[in-house]
Amino acid sequence: MSSKNEISIFNVFAVISSAIFAIYSAKIISAVASMVKSIAKSKPNPKLVDLKSKIAQTKRKLNGISPTGEFAKYFKKDRELNKLNDELAVLEAENPSENAKNLKIDTVVRVLLQMGSLVLLRYVSGITAYCIPNNIFWPFNVMIRFPAVFGNDSCPSEFAEVSGFALAFLMIHLVNLVEGLYTPDGYLFYHTSPAVLTKKQIQRVEEHGINLRARNQFTIEESVQIFKNWKEYAENHKMKLKNARDYIKATKKEKHVVKHQEENQFWPKLCAGLPHRHCNTIKVRAVSMMTDNFLETLDWNDLEKQIAEAYYTHVHYDDVTLAKARHLLDKGYSGPHVGEILDISKMKTIKILDNLRKLETRDDPKMVQNFFESAQAFGLDVEKLQRLLIAQDEERFFRKLRKDVKFEEMSLKMHMSEQSCKLFLKEQILKKIWDEFHKNVQDEGKSEQEAVEEAMKIVLPKPELTSLEKIKALEIFCKKCKKDDTSAELAKNGKLAKKLKSKGITGFQCDQSEYGAIYKLITHDLMIPLDRNVFDNLRRSFRFQLKLHVLLWGWKRMEVWETLPVKKSETRYEVVLRAELENPLASETTKKFLKNRDVAEWIMEPFSGKTSGISGSRRRELATEAFILYSHRKYGGKFKFPAKLCRQVLPNISKSVERILDESEGDENQEYLSRKDAKKAVESAADSKISVRVKSKKIMARHEDSEDSEDDSEDVEQLLEYARGIEKEWAEQRRREIQEVLEKADPKKRKKKFRMQDEEGSDRELELHDDIHRQKRALNKIIRAQKANERFKSKEFVEDSSDSDGEKVQNDEEEKAKRDQEDSEEPEPESVEKEKKKKKKRRRENSEEIEEDNVDIEKKKKKKRRKMEENSDL
Repeated sequence: MSSKNEISIFNVFAVISSAIFAIYSAKIISAVASMVKSIAKSKPNPKLVDLKSKIAQTKRKLNGISPTGEFAKYFKKDRELNKLNDELAVLEAENPSENAKNLKIDTVVRVLLQMGSLVLLRYVSGITAYCIPNNIFWPFNVMIRFPAVFGNDSCPSEFAEVSGFALAFLMIHLVNLVEGLYTPDGYLFYHTSPAVLTKKQIQRVEEHGINLRARNQFTIEESVQIFKNWKEYAENHKMKLKNARDYIKATKKEKHVVKHQEENQFWPKLCAGLPHRHCNTIKVRAVSMMTDNFLETLDWNDLEKQIAEAYYTHVHYDDVTLAKARHLLDKGYSGPHVGEILDISKMKTIKILDNLRKLETRDDPKMVQNFFESAQAFGLDVEKLQRLLIAQDEERFFRKLRKDVKFEEMSLKMHMSEQSCKLFLKEQILKKIWDEFHKNVQDEGKSEQEAVEEAMKIVLPKPELTSLEKIKALEIFCKKCKKDDTSAELAKNGKLAKKLKSKGITGFQCDQSEYGAIYKLITHDLMIPLDRNVFDNLRRSFRFQLKLHVLLWGWKRMEVWETLPVKKSETRYEVVLRAELENPLASETTKKFLKNRDVAEWIMEPFSGKTSGISGSRRRELATEAFILYSHRKYGGKFKFPAKLCRQVLPNISKSVERILDESEGDENQEYLSRKDAKKAVESAADSKISVRVKSKKIMARHEDSEDSEDDSEDVEQLLEYARGIEKEWAEQRRREIQEVLEKADPKKRKKKFRMQDEEGSDRELELHDDIHRQKRALNKIIRAQKANERFKSKEFVEDSSDSDGEKVQNDEEEKAKRDQEDSEEPEPESVEKEKKKKKKRRRENSEEIEEDNVDIEKKKKKKRRKMEENSDL
């Protein structure tokens, strides 16, 4: 590099920096502005945050009310929302706007960086890379010496200067072109050859936002597009349409065909309109569909209908058809000929025969059980089997029992050949029962009856996996799964299978290997619905390890953590945390997840149970809530769970998670990925339109999730103290809610029985007053004495003269006068007066009710009398 300036590392750095800024100025400005915003960000006003939370909650309630069915309630809630919005506008006017602040930061950063770039350009304008004859690019010599307008006399007069900036700018663009997606001919590089892509090539495509690893099934539209591309190519090159399979399957040995493909750009033309598919997958799909038989009968004017009938319609064949296919296969006939005889397409015939062959190789416990049940239905005598087993008659056990079975009918039911049925009964059932019986008798010393029972367990149905065993298996998966492991890598993990058996997860009912059944349960039955509902709709891609953990946390929240016994002096969070810290199967990620205030509040919140009707959907809801809690801790509130997705997957959202969503920053649907967005992203990256309707969002390569942060969990003692405070708050809130409901209730609408009970209860409370209690005690003594005198009176005393009676009456009157005088001397307390008023009021109400009842009874009697008179007249 020659220049008036001295050649130095600084000059080289300045030239490269100026070129990079010129090309990537928008990205650089955006990154710097974001960094400045994060530094200059002020704490949000708590009043503003609370008000926004109320507005969001009111909006959710308003969306759940029908404006036509509940008109008054809807507009009442709407007025509340408008009032809250007005308050928010006032608060935002008082507080400095964050948007205005961000706009200022963007403007200042943009101006400063642009000014810096201009200064840098001015500095590098005098740096010349080399000199070339001035007639080569004339009259565009001014472009190759940019940013200098005039020459700097660094080259002779017959030469033109090439600036260092122009050279660096050109080199960076060339590198981008080489590392781009297109070939010099203008075709996508992964459409030019059916060879399998290397890992580096796949990463190169994913850097541009296209995901070629997704194994999505071809849609009808994609299959039709392949047929249309082949038809167009064949017609342009005057080829027969029915020769598609031979032309596409051509190998390197057929050099003339390969040369014809390369000269006419066959592969890019066959892949036209499918930039989200790799050439190799398109080739495999074309070969599987464009069979000779199918192309001979294909009507090219009605492609979609015929392709749908041939390849997208599931047909269930009866036992007779399958038996015919089975017999033809046993006689040695090929698959295509079997299809011709049975009038079935070639592809479906191949699939049927392949399934029949696989059926004969099965020896899993489920197959053994089904075969034994079928053998019983077709003549196998179980009682006779047990008798021969105890008698240890080996010849009759293996020969006599099989003679009683109708193998011809059984083969029709089991879709197996007669020979295969006989062999399976002998090797997989009778031999296993015989060996197990002798093992229990000879080696373990059991009685014959006990040995028979143990041996019969081989063919009897085994217990299903319990819910707790499934959770335990998922815990082991989480414990053993590494950060970068995928589901495919876990399928090959033999150590994981041994670990499951060592923990007692074995001996359950399944139709494949035990590890295969558990793997399918976790990665297919549980994970795929969670992926489809949540993770497939996010712009970021998350590790399989994290998905396993959120599934585990949601499941344990529903079925384990809520059932742990909690003492009066403890909180539920304290019990859960202690249990997980002592759990040998708990992973470090789980322990770190629990040491968080938001998680503590989530666990302490009253659990509503399986309110959504299906435990599976409720489990997915809780797993989604656990994912929101995890992402909030990891990203510090910068990850905003999409509002669109929240309405779909969280109908029963907990209050703690709802508060986190309201506090999170960013656009409500910034992280949401729709099919339209995925299609646009791929089209933009490939600079080519997708000619078919896209049904999967996996065609777009998503942002990789960042590494997990270091251990930022909180102190355990502080968390326990926080949980105790939360428990008090929840208890107080429940009491307050119950009290509010009771206050809204109308006392007049209570049942009479409950009103009487309350009044009697209030009477008893009044009687406990000291003065009243003393008076009542005295009266009770007098009454008891009178009753005792009456009980022990003799007949002579009852027949005594009237004088004694007069004296008794006189004494009674004197005692009554004394009591009245004592009562009149003591002032009556206010409580007694209130009591009397209540009793009078109650008597009056009772009398009114009795009168009303009497009136009703009289009306009914009159009505009945009138009817009887009318009947007698008739």
